[in-house]
Amino acid sequence: MRKFLAILKKLFFLTPFLIVLIYLIRGIFKHEDFLTYTQDLGLFDQVVWHLSHFQAPMSSIHPGNFFGEHFMPILYIFVPFYWIMADPKILIIGEILIFAIGAIPIYLIAKEKLNSRFAAVCFADAFLLFIGAQHALNYAFHTDALIAGFLPWIIYFLLHSRHRLYLLFIILMLFCKENASIYAIGIGIFALTFRQYRRIGFWTIILGGSWFYLTVMLLIPAINGGGHYNFFRYTGLGKDWGDAILNSIKDPIRVFNVLTNPHEKVKNMIFLFAGVGFLSIFSPRYMVLVLPMLAEKFLSDYFFLYGLIAHYSVAIGPVIILSAIQGVKNLSGILQNNFLLEQRTAMIFFSGGIILFTFGLTAYYRLPILEAPDLIRKYFKIAEIKNIDEAIRLVPQDASVTATGFIASHLARREKINQDIGRLGSDYVLLADGFGIWPYDIKEYPMIKNNLIQNNEYFIKFQKGNTILFERKR
Repeated sequence: MRKFLAILKKLFFLTPFLIVLIYLIRGIFKHEDFLTYTQDLGLFDQVVWHLSHFQAPMSSIHPGNFFGEHFMPILYIFVPFYWIMADPKILIIGEILIFAIGAIPIYLIAKEKLNSRFAAVCFADAFLLFIGAQHALNYAFHTDALIAGFLPWIIYFLLHSRHRLYLLFIILMLFCKENASIYAIGIGIFALTFRQYRRIGFWTIILGGSWFYLTVMLLIPAINGGGHYNFFRYTGLGKDWGDAILNSIKDPIRVFNVLTNPHEKVKNMIFLFAGVGFLSIFSPRYMVLVLPMLAEKFLSDYFFLYGLIAHYSVAIGPVIILSAIQGVKNLSGILQNNFLLEQRTAMIFFSGGIILFTFGLTAYYRLPILEAPDLIRKYFKIAEIKNIDEAIRLVPQDASVTATGFIASHLARREKINQDIGRLGSDYVLLADGFGIWPYDIKEYPMIKNNLIQNNEYFIKFQKGNTILFERKR
């Protein structure tokens, strides 16, 4: 029995590596199964492809310079890999690995604070399986997942007074997306709560605020040529950033109403903290890290931003996990002082409860990581996947292409890619029934497909199963 328990213990300590491996397998097979979205994977693939050719980060999916939508210089880190092999799987693998390295400081901080390898592995697993992380990695690629990988290192280096590395990871986080400036301000406020870190906290707030002004108010409007930032999603508070901030100060009741309406916001907020058994509330200092992210998320009027799907909840994961680690330590201390429960026993109990709850939520809600076996089976069973692959190989690299949503993400490394099959003009059009028909519904698609078959400007170059490749006549 002891030998069996020893084996189980060793296997448990390997669970973070197993989770990351499952993410990698799942991400690759989802793409190979033609189930990844042109938005955002195809979009980022085309942008990085342009950068790798020393061109501006242009996109025909969102026409124009992409940095005029979101300022993301972190994308340059993928360019050297595109020189070796230009493939969107580079983005998928890179995102997963950068996110996963965030589990290392989570593990180290938990081990230091809770004095238990078991508890540390529990929290590393909870970080990797956080609901926002699962949905983000299911979405194929977005830089928000990179933020979640960098942020735990920032806190780790702050707490260990490694100021140069702290600054390096702050810069890496800011380069991920313009809204990371809000997170930097939150980290700065958090640092102010420690007497020894007040100076670096002050300069972090200045850096975060300056980066927000530089990117949102100056760079992005200048690049897009429209003179404004296109992603202001706080109309419940005001017509622009200044108006929203002023109204928030003047009218706290309005802020509360926006924060709690629609009621789905409250449900989603509860769900985020339920993943760690609400233990974050026992760590007021670490909640300082959480509050700016909650405000950014739940004061928004954009459904996806205050929802739990896609990539919009991944960045808040590390701070909820970190606050729960401190919450476990604080609560265990309270129990020891008032109920004579040994602190280490309480910490291990709560940590074990968190991982059981995390595994339970993942299983009960059939969260994305559990799809890996189905995706593997689909790749080897569905013949249409091979037909689409064969058709793609017939499309020249320098040709413009129109393809349905899931297929277009495989064809984005070119000057022009379009996913609206109702707007013709491309050199090639690739259709495959059942592999995405956006922006059309299931009733419109057959008519559009029929019109294309009868269109005199195109002929069928390849047809196999439900896959048809049309080429425009010269």
